[in-house]
Amino acid sequence: MNRIPATHGLLAAILAGCLPEYEQIQGEHLLYEYPQGSRVCAGTVPYLDGLVPFIAQRLALTAPERIRFTWTPDGGSVAVGSHASSVEPTNEHELTHAVTGGMPVRFFTEGIAVVMDSRRDTLAPRYPDSEEDLRKPIWDPRATMTALDDADVNYVTAAAFVAFLLVRRGPGPFHEFYRGLGGPVTMSWIGDRFRRAYGTELADEIEAFLAGIPACDADAYPLPEPECTGTRLAWSSDYLLEHPVSLACDAPGVVGALEPDKAWPSFYPATLIVEEPGLYTIGVDSADVSLRFGPCFGCPWDPKDVLLRPGDIQRTLQLDPGIYYLRLGSSSDEAHDVTVSLQRF
Repeated sequence: MNRIPATHGLLAAILAGCLPEYEQIQGEHLLYEYPQGSRVCAGTVPYLDGLVPFIAQRLALTAPERIRFTWTPDGGSVAVGSHASSVEPTNEHELTHAVTGGMPVRFFTEGIAVVMDSRRDTLAPRYPDSEEDLRKPIWDPRATMTALDDADVNYVTAAAFVAFLLVRRGPGPFHEFYRGLGGPVTMSWIGDRFRRAYGTELADEIEAFLAGIPACDADAYPLPEPECTGTRLAWSSDYLLEHPVSLACDAPGVVGALEPDKAWPSFYPATLIVEEPGLYTIGVDSADVSLRFGPCFGCPWDPKDVLLRPGDIQRTLQLDPGIYYLRLGSSSDEAHDVTVSLQRF
């Protein structure tokens, strides 16, 4: 990562109302910009840089060669072409827009961006949580599918329907469908593009979506959390994984940022492989941090993630073989030393 001084361009000037001085860090896949006088934690740019191929791979597309991400605290969160700007030091949503490009059919543009969002230190649902919930009118995709303005799109419904398509049909047909959405924002046009890509009727797919929570088949296409790009941890023995972590802003892998008068939340993402099914205890040895843990496989309508809030130091759960992510949460102005552990009974 190379750091050079820079003056930000026209977009930030419009957003912020002036032309502030920015620092730049060049990654492999993106150029990261942040205001002079602020500080980004050691893992911030590597995390966003790694998300570019992650998003492209999950959606079966080729990312633009030059992606630019600007953290502009006094500006706004928006993506124009392959340039994403955000009031936050990281923003998976706007970065997804920069990777995928926007289409006139805003329902699918926003839907795919929400699908790729991190849930951060929450267990916010990624899908309707019950058959009863799914019967509510808000879940009908047709209600806002032809919206011309982002503000008129039901983001949650759009994300759920896009997730439904991706998990059941894979990314290939969706990519073909999405890149054809450059015409009029009408149900007839959208339906025609859908028929060409999927070989079936959009109305039938909507009815299948509204019919109920589907089974999570073994061959379901996974939509893993962005934290699934994290460093792979090694097991200490056949039954125990212990990994000490410094959550200081300058420690490797820590994602966050500091402004002169503000500390942003920080986190440390990592992954691990579970080889044997069984009961496991996941935990941390500090009451000052949070921990979100879950599989990098499965379906969004069959969530198995757990959240340990500060003070909640361990949880026992049944795990299947596969890749799992963990996210340790803190604040960028704190430097907790913590050991995360996973033990099989």
